[in-house]
Amino acid sequence: MERSGRFPEIGTHETLSRIIHVRRSSWVEHLPQHFEMRVLVAGRSVYHFAYYRSVLEALRRHGHELELRFDEKWSSGNSDVSLQGFLKENPEVSLQWSKTRKDWLREPLFALRELRSYSSYLRRFEQSAYYLDRWRKYLNPAFTRIDKVNAGRWLLGRKSISGAIRVLEAMAPAAKNVVADLRSVAPDVVLASPANMRFTEEVEYIKAARHLGIPTAVLVLSWDNMSTKGLINLHPDLLLAWNRTHASEAILHHGISENRILLTGAPFFDKWFDREQHTVDRSEFLRRVGLPGDMPFVLYLGSSANIARDESWLVTDLIKELSKSSTLDKASIMVRPHPANARPFAELAQSDQRVVVWPPDGQLPESDGMQADFQNSVQHASAIVGINTTAMIDTLALGRPCVAIITGQYENTQMRAQHFQHLFDSGALNVARSIGEAVTQLEAVASGHDDHAEARLAFLSKFLRPQGMDINAGELVAAAVTELGRGTKATNLCEMPVKQILKV
Repeated sequence: MERSGRFPEIGTHETLSRIIHVRRSSWVEHLPQHFEMRVLVAGRSVYHFAYYRSVLEALRRHGHELELRFDEKWSSGNSDVSLQGFLKENPEVSLQWSKTRKDWLREPLFALRELRSYSSYLRRFEQSAYYLDRWRKYLNPAFTRIDKVNAGRWLLGRKSISGAIRVLEAMAPAAKNVVADLRSVAPDVVLASPANMRFTEEVEYIKAARHLGIPTAVLVLSWDNMSTKGLINLHPDLLLAWNRTHASEAILHHGISENRILLTGAPFFDKWFDREQHTVDRSEFLRRVGLPGDMPFVLYLGSSANIARDESWLVTDLIKELSKSSTLDKASIMVRPHPANARPFAELAQSDQRVVVWPPDGQLPESDGMQADFQNSVQHASAIVGINTTAMIDTLALGRPCVAIITGQYENTQMRAQHFQHLFDSGALNVARSIGEAVTQLEAVASGHDDHAEARLAFLSKFLRPQGMDINAGELVAAAVTELGRGTKATNLCEMPVKQILKV
């Protein structure tokens, strides 16, 4: 994939495939004609761009040239709204489909990488078996057959197996076509993210960069990436972790040295701390989404299918309990589905007039308009509730309480999921262990009671902005990548005071 100065309309994989590379002669006049350095960013899917957009905006402010690479297969059918918006603002940025390993080593290397991740899950006794079972599905059939025998599973779980795979990984040469791509671009530094999801392709850029002696960094993508996804099989020079929790998981599960981990905060949430507010009049907003402007509404935050495949039953039970409430008996429910799990709510909205599913297909808060939609939903809701979703952290970042319904049906993806356990243990959530208790909590929040404000602030400062609430995570990541590209060793970089990295 290459792109032209005129970016195509939002929508399909086919439109992305027609993009052609912009020529330097068409670069806009207000941007520098001399770049500080060239950064190649290797991502998995265009859908993930929103997670690190603030980083790339900061790199552009630093005056760096950007070469973006995304995998064609993993991008197919996914939203590219945030990416398109960025490219319209930065038409000089180069974008192409990433190169993928094509040689005979592809199949054995990918099989061994998934086996190493599975082996790690076999040793995580504190983690829900759900994640072990999920990763078993990614194993090569030969390893699956071994795993079915008790002695075979014991063998696959040995640390020695993981160590042997790392040795084989180190012996395997970099993919020639990826090396050629890097040679043609000649970047000063390679930044990859997430680099640890199933059948990840972007690690090949880490491998090729190491072969060529180019500094490398990996940015943690999301709040659960270090505990519920695969291993980072090729260690970068520098890991850019959100917080100490991520750093601990990187050391424990991924074997990354502590002196190569820099805590930066969460770039994905910069939008709620540093951007202008998007709140509009409540009546105007509710009229647009189809809710009565003079009645309260409860916002239900839907989870991904990995967490709860069909949680519409819970919304139905919630409606029944709300009808018995003395203060929220007339409240509607706005369901904000996860963009990858909207279908279960469609029938519910048609059968109950008190339920509105909006946006109907769900969406990430990628663009300014989408962020405005999310912010208005949160700010105008009487109370907010959910099971386990990133949107709960978005809600906390916007200063609103959030009720979490703890239910045995989702135990494996709630209380036995490490990433949710961190959020639960922080005390930032209002916790309910039944629908009835949830309604009581919602009533209290709607009436103005807020017993978790202090815990929320502590969680935000610890988990999203560990270097200070005034430190923009994207700016810190960009500054660290800049230092790495200039030749600063990762171990020295991790010892530098944050203000020295930021040069403030």
